[in-house]
Amino acid sequence: MNGPTVRSTLTYDSRARLVLFGTIATVIALGVNLALWLSEGIFAARSEIATMRLAIEKAAATPEFPVVDTARFLEARTPTEASAAMQAHVTRIAAEFGLTVDTMQIADPVKRGTLSEIGVRINGALPETALPTLIARFATGAPLVTVDGFSAQAIPPVMVAEGQAAPPRALAVQLEVTGFARIGSP
Repeated sequence: MNGPTVRSTLTYDSRARLVLFGTIATVIALGVNLALWLSEGIFAARSEIATMRLAIEKAAATPEFPVVDTARFLEARTPTEASAAMQAHVTRIAAEFGLTVDTMQIADPVKRGTLSEIGVRINGALPETALPTLIARFATGAPLVTVDGFSAQAIPPVMVAEGQAAPPRALAVQLEVTGFARIGSP
């Protein structure tokens, strides 16, 4: 080696300390940058959560369903009286549309706030042409009754003598309907 050599005036221990100090300073700087990066993510997540919370509170304050005219509910003094009124109402509509009821099951009323929900399952037969108007009558009449489900199957046609008119095609139906009653009403 040509040229002057520079010898460090630092001892081995001093150089080791200096390297250790530099390493620690680098790790601290990286840690601070990592903490700042994470805090930005946490702040963004908290901001997003706050925005979502406001949206949820706003949605909870907004009625999901339109207000229903409670005058269209059954009125009864007791849940048993409400069940009987629901049965009578369903029987009346069934007769109005030619539904021959084979079985009718009335579920026990379920309390829903200030109302009682009464479910009814009907098995029977009716003329095919009456099904759409029967369902519409339940949904639009008073008291209000919703059709929760139905199934229908064609009943095989009846053989008639020559020259006689065939009866209208009949359907075997199962309807599940629900009505609501205000309990305690006169």
